[in-house]
Order: sequence, then structure tokens, then C-alpha cells
Amino acid sequence: MHKFVVLSCATACFVGAGVARAGVAPALTMDVSLGGTGFLIEPTGVLGENGYLYERTDPLTTNVFDGTGSIDITWSWLADASPGRGFGGPVSLNGGLTVQNNSSNIQVVAIRTILPLTSMLSPSSVIGGSVAATLNASMDGGTLSTNGNSAFYRGMIDGSVVPGNAADLVPAPSSSVVGPFQPGGFLATSFGNPIPSQSADAITSSIGILILFNLSAGDSMSFTSGFVADIPAPGGAALLAMGGLLVARRRR
Repeated sequence: MHKFVVLSCATACFVGAGVARAGVAPALTMDVSLGGTGFLIEPTGVLGENGYLYERTDPLTTNVFDGTGSIDITWSWLADASPGRGFGGPVSLNGGLTVQNNSSNIQVVAIRTILPLTSMLSPSSVIGGSVAATLNASMDGGTLSTNGNSAFYRGMIDGSVVPGNAADLVPAPSSSVVGPFQPGGFLATSFGNPIPSQSADAITSSIGILILFNLSAGDSMSFTSGFVADIPAPGGAALLAMGGLLVARRRR
């Protein structure tokens, strides 16, 4: 019997606002591929004190494509952490998942979580994010690794990953290999510090997080993540504009 722990927002989580009218949960979507079996999850959000919570503690189980077993998944996401602030304010997606590979082979797992917006964030938007992952190995040890050339975490804007690897964390190739019943994983890392402060293009429809990894047979992993977008304060916007002007002059 495998024990699942639904993650709560901790070190890697950040607070934001402005993705939905108060009382109406944003239509969060999770495009999931577990061991080659893909499906779309549209969880229901519940408004709480700190935002809209999308949570499943009872594992969702799916058979993997190669027929060697199944994968279990649970999740806990927090969105629109201050719904009373209305339109045009900072927006955030925080939380994570637990994945258990019950199959006899290494499996590739991809989870793309998208949070729609109700208003555009201007071309002077700023972003930031973070991620951390924990690997729990079984009796024969375990491995958590990036897949191909993709980073473990990739921030997304308007349905696409942020260009130029500007919102990537835990770059490929990265791996954590541990012995029997030992913990491992990827240490907490972030970008856009202090979050959010990294300049970004206008955001018109959504923010999101793409997590992609390989997980060894019989093992489980959990991750926490956050992605925040905002419009900088007037002073910050002026600094960003000044920085762009200096770059343009240097190019001339």
C-alpha cells in the first residue's frame, strides 16, 4: 500500500490576485501524460480564505501505455490568492502533485497546468517562480531525472513556455539517484528574485507551469511549484524602461 501526501503551499509558493471575479473559480486545466497515457483534467476550484483551492487527495490511477502497471497522481493547486483585489492585479499559480509509479519500468510524466486570466497584464509585466522536488525510493533504490533536453520546470505564458529558457528551472540533464528507501530529489530553486521581478512580454490569456520528468519503477515523487506574474510599481516600470533604453543605445 502506498501512502500519498497532498502538498500544501510552503516555501515554493507565492501569493497573487486578479484571475477571476470573487466567488467564481478560474477554469484551471491539467493536461497530463502518465507513462504515455494522456488525458485532460478540469478540477473544480473552491474559494477559501487564501484563494481558490483545487485539490484531490484520493489518488487518480491510470494504466501506463506499455502495459506494465499503473501510475497514481494526487494534486493540490492554489490560484488567485486574493480574489477581492479584482482585475489587473498580480496573478499566481501555486502548489504541486504527488506521483507514484506502480509499473515495472521507468515512466515519463508530463503535467501542464494552465490558469486562465480575465484581464491582460501589460508589456511591462514581471514574472517569477520556483520549484522543489522530493524522490522517495523503494527497496531497489530510485531515480528522478529530467527528460530529453527539457528542464524539469518551465514557466508558461499564453499557452507557450517562456522563450529563451527564461523561466526554466532544474535544466537538463539533471538527475537524483538514491539507494533503497532513501530520499532524494531536486533542491528548491527559483527565478525572478525577488519574486516577481523578471521582465516579461504582455500576458493576454493565461499563465502556467509545465513539469516534465522520468520516474523509476516502484517509486514516488512530490513537487511544489509557483509561478507569479504582475505589473510592476511605477518606479519598477520606469527602471525597466530605462534598462531597455540603455540596451538600445549600446546596440547603436
